[in-house]
Amino acid sequence: MFKLGHDGYSMTFKNGHTVSVRWHQCVHYVSERTLDCDTDAIRAMATDSVNAEVMVLDSTGEFIDTPFNELDMVIGWQSPDQVYAIMSWARGLKHE
Repeated sequence: MFKLGHDGYSMTFKNGHTVSVRWHQCVHYVSERTLDCDTDAIRAMATDSVNAEVMVLDSTGEFIDTPFNELDMVIGWQSPDQVYAIMSWARGLKHE
């Protein structure tokens, strides 16, 4: 399943795990991140980015630990190749 959000997208695999990929510059761990964006800027979708913030969720929607970030469940500043590696890892997890 694919799901489009206002700041990125998510993919859910047959095993029930979801990978969330986000790149809005105001609120996510991406290059040129700004924390003082106004409300209109936060609502506006950043259409492209050199990297993205990624999270892996289980079938209940809970974030899960990954081997890609030992300090946080949020994996920031990921290149397209790194996002692909995270997706491949999540797809290979056991079905819940």
